[in-house]
Amino acid sequence: MKKILHNNFFIETDYLPDIKILHEEITDVWEDANIAWGEYISNATNGGNMSKFFIQEINAPYSDKIASIITHIFSEFSITSNDYKCTFFKILPNGDMPLHVDQKSTCSFLIPITNNTGALCVQNEIDYEEIIYNKMIALNTLIQHGVKPPSEDRIIFHIGLRDINFIDLI
Repeated sequence: MKKILHNNFFIETDYLPDIKILHEEITDVWEDANIAWGEYISNATNGGNMSKFFIQEINAPYSDKIASIITHIFSEFSITSNDYKCTFFKILPNGDMPLHVDQKSTCSFLIPITNNTGALCVQNEIDYEEIIYNKMIALNTLIQHGVKPPSEDRIIFHIGLRDINFIDLI
């Protein structure tokens, strides 16, 4: 797997699993992120309102297909995690996710399921970067990050790690 580090914000890769496998795992049941994660997002930069943002948590034990994807990613990054959570994120056209710092995860793997039209924004005190990615990235979730409004549904498969630091992925 090819890996390119960007400003200690994220690692760009050339990895994309069979998206059909991930599509099969998505159900029609989505939760409004403002309700499901109300306390969590209250610390977001714009006062804690995620417009048109929905989540679908995937509970362990994960299906064999998802477990295989996770195992492959962990192997490629030479990590072992015992505390991670998988979620699908969906942002509708003209919705957004404000800049925020995660409260539970330290880094995440993000895999686009649909055409990724909403730019991921990352910033620290010095640098700011926007990326529209079409392959998996590893994101440092302890820095400010958010998503600009997409022009079409934006669905991401997310693996949030709680016991691995971003530096361990480099």
